Amino acid sequence: FQPQNPASKAINHAIKSKFQHPYENWTEVKADEAGWNQFWNGFREKVTWHRRHRAAIKSIFNKKAAKRLSGLLSDARKKIEKDPRNPPKWLVGGSSSTLVTKWGSPEYKEKCQRNKANRDTEQAKSSCIHTGGSRSAATLRIQFIKKYGSAPTFMEMNALMHKYADSGEWAGPRAEEVA
Repeated sequence: FQPQNPASKAINHAIKSKFQHPYENWTEVKADEAGWNQFWNGFREKVTWHRRHRAAIKSIFNKKAAKRLSGLLSDARKKIEKDPRNPPKWLVGGSSSTLVTKWGSPEYKEKCQRNKANRDTEQAKSSCIHTGGSRSAATLRIQFIKKYGSAPTFMEMNALMHKYADSGEWAGPRAEEVA
């Protein structure tokens, strides 16, 4: 998705404007063909592409929408925990109450604990952390080319993606090993 920002905004719009069922994750959305089509059509309202790219766009859309829905639901859960009477506006109808029930279930809490334990492993802690914020690797590369007039080397891309700009420190041991 280049440029990245309009596509990201279109995904955000599609999810927030078409969320009409209490999906817990993107896997549930994909299992509901009518629901998935609502999100896909909401996305298509905002962006266009050449017909030959349709399969690739669908694949990228699914990856990006899954991540965005996960983030939106996480933010919604935190907001509802703070003020249960004021759920996000995009959670229409009974979606928020149904999701609150799902989030309170023993199965969901067990899954959260399992995922937290996975994030706390040594392997996860030593992984490379992307320090570019919301900018993708492609966007960082384009910005580098505009600034320096040539494409970045592998080592320069590694530094762009895994070094903190303010301190110059590496974001993890694996990124530093590559350097």
